[in-house]
Amino acid sequence: MKKIYKLFALVFAFSLVDVGVFPVLFKYYPAPSLVFSFCVALASKRWGAEALWVAFVGGLFMDLMVWRPLGLTSLCFLIFSWGLLQLYRVVGFNFVLFAFTSLVLSFLFRFVFGSFQLSWIYLVGAFGDLVLSFLFVIVFLPILKPMVLAREKQLDFYQYL
Repeated sequence: MKKIYKLFALVFAFSLVDVGVFPVLFKYYPAPSLVFSFCVALASKRWGAEALWVAFVGGLFMDLMVWRPLGLTSLCFLIFSWGLLQLYRVVGFNFVLFAFTSLVLSFLFRFVFGSFQLSWIYLVGAFGDLVLSFLFVIVFLPILKPMVLAREKQLDFYQYL
């Protein structure tokens, strides 16, 4: 049960950084999203329950903090995470596919939640999401695995799909 609280605190901290710190750091550019990148990284490693939980709770936190309609970001993150879980279940993990899906989903996320224009500025935000996703997969998830993402008593997520 303590691991859920740790993951909850981590997602809350990521949401605060997404809403409070990144817009200041990336003043004139679209800021990358830690919650989005964390969802993509968890789904790419096929941690289904954790990915969907982070997508739902992180999306709700972001909606509450930026005054979006409640549940819209959660729905978007849940659809992305579920789609990635299904894709990686069939294909398996591949860094080229991971980079492609991360960029495509980042552009989709920016299209849904902003006035998307095909310009180089939106490439900055998409590549920021890509770099954060790679950092999560390569560095952050192996550190978090023993602390938060342990597989104790986890139900098989795919039996319900």
